Amino acid sequence: MKTELLQYIRRKKDLIMKDYDTAYDSYKRHESHIFVIRGWTITLLVAYMGFLIAIDGFENNLFLLPAIFSFLVFLLLESIERRTIIFVWKELLKIESLFMIESYEEFTKEIIQYKSRNTRFNELTKKDLICRSFLAMLSLSVFLWYLFLIVIFLSIYSSIKFST
Repeated sequence: MKTELLQYIRRKKDLIMKDYDTAYDSYKRHESHIFVIRGWTITLLVAYMGFLIAIDGFENNLFLLPAIFSFLVFLLLESIERRTIIFVWKELLKIESLFMIESYEEFTKEIIQYKSRNTRFNELTKKDLICRSFLAMLSLSVFLWYLFLIVIFLSIYSSIKFST
């Protein structure tokens, strides 16, 4: 019985370490997704500004609607990525703190009770995911990035509109 328990704990520790490795990879991957989203945000807004210049579409303020829609879509995409990053980061910290436990009994108990990251993520409700996405949307870095884009877009838009 004792041997079986030790083998179970060893297998579970191996799975936890794999969970840690995949969580770290996931963290880095989602972080790079944010840079891709931001790159596409800039690309599409610059292309749209070029389109407005080409068709001389600065007379009608309705032409701002596609830009606003783009901002909102990219803001939503980035907040979903950030929600995942925050979740994964907390999981990484949890695993690290698990391996810092000095008491053998407590460590063994925590190893046995450990649930994988995917299991815990799947236990989240839709309401919880939406709340986490909204909180990620309100993070300072997201707020400052999109505020910067809005200021740049509106300043270019207004300078072109009022110069024609």
